[in-house]
Amino acid sequence: MSQLPAKNANGWNNTNIVVEGCAHNDETDIRQINRRDITDPHINITEDDGVVSSDDDCTSFLYEDETDFSDVYEAEQDSGGMGMCCGTASEPYPIRIDKTKPIVTYEFVLPDDGDAPYTPGQWVNQPVRLLITCEDTDDVQSGVDPGDFTYPE
Repeated sequence: MSQLPAKNANGWNNTNIVVEGCAHNDETDIRQINRRDITDPHINITEDDGVVSSDDDCTSFLYEDETDFSDVYEAEQDSGGMGMCCGTASEPYPIRIDKTKPIVTYEFVLPDDGDAPYTPGQWVNQPVRLLITCEDTDDVQSGVDPGDFTYPE
């Protein structure tokens, strides 16, 4: 299996992805690659998008919706038999797409006054701290990478 664009370091994408699978059998031609639901492998969810090209026994699947699930792929031979596909023995291939940006909020506080709120433009003779919160709140949550922010740099 291969995927474009590639997954990020955490295994997620924030755009549509195309997954390509190739299968080869020396005895008979591969007719199509079936995409099956991992929760019930008897359900074929390929529809018409799994027919392989005659040149290389490969096909591509387009994923557009936000999701976090895995598909299983099987090669269907011209003879009707099913077999291993795409370099795996029907192992699930994770599909993870999260297109919703996290919600970022911020608040200025006065740490010397017990984190009392600070209004920008107000004159004070103490440090002002900026608290930034970043939340992933949609149905499909890839999470937010932790990080540090220092100003001035």
